[in-house]
Amino acid sequence: MKQVIILFGPPGAGKGTQAELLADKLGYYHFESSKVIEACFQNEQQEKVFSIEGNDYKVGDEKKRWEQGLLNSPPFVVFLMAERIKELAEMGKSIIFSGSPRTVYEAEREIPLLKELYGLENINF
Repeated sequence: MKQVIILFGPPGAGKGTQAELLADKLGYYHFESSKVIEACFQNEQQEKVFSIEGNDYKVGDEKKRWEQGLLNSPPFVVFLMAERIKELAEMGKSIIFSGSPRTVYEAEREIPLLKELYGLENINF
């Protein structure tokens, strides 16, 4: 049965380290939101626009925010995370999250998706 583990904690608490150890031991996919965002910026054309919740988000603009050390727009982040979560679920992968979702906005959108794809009984916080 596919499972989800979500690790929360302050910066520097060791979430990533523990997630990597657990992923290696359990054979789970270590889901790092920063890697998903970076992959988008490397693989997508900078002019590409994602229409999300009635608004347009240009990859190039979001990349500039990221390069300036600013948080990306929450709808843009949730869109990317949801797409990757769906891909992993379709592949039958169990997932361990380290520090994601990062905001209430993200949690309100990602947790219901995880419930739908994995079942509430298979999500561990």
